[in-house]
Formats: sequence, C-alpha cells, structure tokens
Amino acid sequence: MQFIRTNQKPTTMAKVIIYLSLVKRDNKIHLHLRDTSRICGDESIITEVSRGDVIIWKRDTCSGIKKISGLEFEKNNDLFTRGLLKKRCSIWTGRVSDSAKGEYPYWISYIACKPAEAESNLKSGFEKNGDPPPVIKIKD
Repeated sequence: MQFIRTNQKPTTMAKVIIYLSLVKRDNKIHLHLRDTSRICGDESIITEVSRGDVIIWKRDTCSGIKKISGLEFEKNNDLFTRGLLKKRCSIWTGRVSDSAKGEYPYWISYIACKPAEAESNLKSGFEKNGDPPPVIKIKD
C-alpha cells in the first residue's frame, strides 16, 4: 500500500442556514435575514461560506412568510456544484463548488402569509428601495 502526500487541506463540510422572516418597522414590511453565524439584518446580509459547505434557505419560526418561491443569483455559474435544489415549498439548498470564489449577490422571491405584505415585497424589495441585495461570500 502506498500513501501519497498532498499539500491540500482536508475540506470540512458545514451547513450554513439562512433564516428568512418579515418584520414591520416604520409602517413598512422588511425582509429580515439571519444566518447560523448570527449575522442578521433587514434586506441584506453577507454570509461567509467555505467551498463544500451546504447553504440552506428556510423560513424562520413565525416568519410571516408562506413560501420561498425562488432564489436568483446575479452570477451562479460556478457557485453551486449542481445548482439550487428546492427541497420543499420553503426550503432551498445548494452545495458550494470547489471552484467558487468571490462574492455572489442574490435576490429572494417569496409569498407572505398576508396579501398586503406580499404586495410590498415581490422580489425582496431590493429593486424598489435601492438596498443592496444579500451576498454569499466565499472564504479564501
């Protein structure tokens, strides 16, 4: 039996969960995002991940969101190994590819539990109010 030494670090896979909920502030509905690293914010956060990690988007408890209907990335040619998978009506997942690098802005489409809230946030509200979109950032 022969062993081959390499200079590559073994990759450890982690689950990174991004929770979504709607919050009312200043008489407006905002999409609130929170990840497993305890990074949170309204409309936009930067979630850092490593190659090989599994990213999961899901509704938070009592979120006010009925369904996550889609995720749209500005560029995702090399972000996920097999693209995004819709697991259930409100769970989306993707495994970060080994060739991913840099930052990946994205938009979240969802349906709110109350029609009035859904009306104000068709695509996370980012395009309407000028807020930057959330970002997946690959750690070096």
